[in-house]
Amino acid sequence: MRITAVTCVKDEGSVLLEWIAYHRLIWVTDFLFYSNDCTDGTVALLDTLATRGLVQHLPNPAEGRSYQMEALKHAATLPVVTQADWVWISDVDEFLNIHIGD
Repeated sequence: MRITAVTCVKDEGSVLLEWIAYHRLIWVTDFLFYSNDCTDGTVALLDTLATRGLVQHLPNPAEGRSYQMEALKHAATLPVVTQADWVWISDVDEFLNIHIGD
């Protein structure tokens, strides 16, 4: 089963590794990050993780102010999304918390 997380980031470098590690533990298999206007090393970190095959990282395609919507429109065309069984759209300050029955 392929579970893809899609998110937009700006200056989130200090929390990225924790966020990715947590979600890998709960079976998220693929990560698609869009970055824009980062000044804290987020881009370098994501590029390094991408070269190791741990995430996919793209610059945000937005030309206006709708950064998330433009990124999500673009994401919908990519195999990491179209071939996923589940797609989860989130911010990196949100952690998926699943509760199953009693």
